[in-house]
Amino acid sequence: METPWNTFVQGCRTRYGVGTVGHAVAAGVPAATFYRRTSSEGWASPYAGVRVAPWARPSRLTELSALLHAAGDGALACGETAAWLYQLSPEPRKLQVCLPHGRRVPRGAEGLVRRCRWLADSDLAMLRNLPALAPAAMFITLAASDSLTLRGHLIDALHRNQIRLPELTNRLAAVGPVPGRRSLARMVFELADREVESLFHDLVLDELTARGYRPLRTPLHIDTPDGRGVLADIPLPDWRVAVETQGDRFHSSRTQRTADRRRTSQYAGTDWLPLDLDWWEWIGNRAHFFEALDAAILRQFERGMGSAALLPAHLRQRAARIQNHRPGAF
Repeated sequence: METPWNTFVQGCRTRYGVGTVGHAVAAGVPAATFYRRTSSEGWASPYAGVRVAPWARPSRLTELSALLHAAGDGALACGETAAWLYQLSPEPRKLQVCLPHGRRVPRGAEGLVRRCRWLADSDLAMLRNLPALAPAAMFITLAASDSLTLRGHLIDALHRNQIRLPELTNRLAAVGPVPGRRSLARMVFELADREVESLFHDLVLDELTARGYRPLRTPLHIDTPDGRGVLADIPLPDWRVAVETQGDRFHSSRTQRTADRRRTSQYAGTDWLPLDLDWWEWIGNRAHFFEALDAAILRQFERGMGSAALLPAHLRQRAARIQNHRPGAF
């Protein structure tokens, strides 16, 4: 037969083993019974009025559930903690929760809870059965983070269709001055005219642009003899060279590596030259990559693609020598 206590315990199972005196009373368990039984049965007491069942598996999710329920209604996971719930970042070293301005921070949670004036009802999302900030609001709480970390999270969220840039722009316009707001707005503007699948892809695109290689900012569909076509990650259309970024995050599985090899082989029936680039080469031997890229471009130039005027400045002298050795050159 179901008893109020059993009802309360079953509810705790949906909260990673966490229960509050409010949950107990709602299930029909008197507050005195809640305190007496949780004490006698060895429930942990991380915060006033919050208990963690002895059978609960120790985890960051249990700790976060306890913190959120201690902070009360309106408490939401934010910052890197919310990014972790969205699977955009690894498990955080320190939990982060936000509350509407004016709410009390629970004792023992100082430094873990921040109060925000700009929170709205639409900022609530449920992730893994825990309340967290919706993506646009989450990025506002990340705005003051390291720029590469922030950019990586934003690109990943865009790649997974978790957020759209106009949504973030509109939310930024409504919050007023918050730390990092300008840098986040600038980042949104920079990403608006490009399609990248990872931070690695974005970094390569930026450096190729800065060095004068004239890459397209969006992938390009290239027709292949089999009719399926291939999508070039970073195309250099002037010379029909395609840089294929094989980052360790999106290309680490056996299935993805097989797909990478299949995609490279599809270029064989086209006049495009693919050039694979993985993260470790980019970090550890970038000069080797640019040597290979220059060689590929000059090979295509020798085949009659592009013009010397479009080449990066450091290749124009070498291109002139190629032109001078062509048949018919004076």
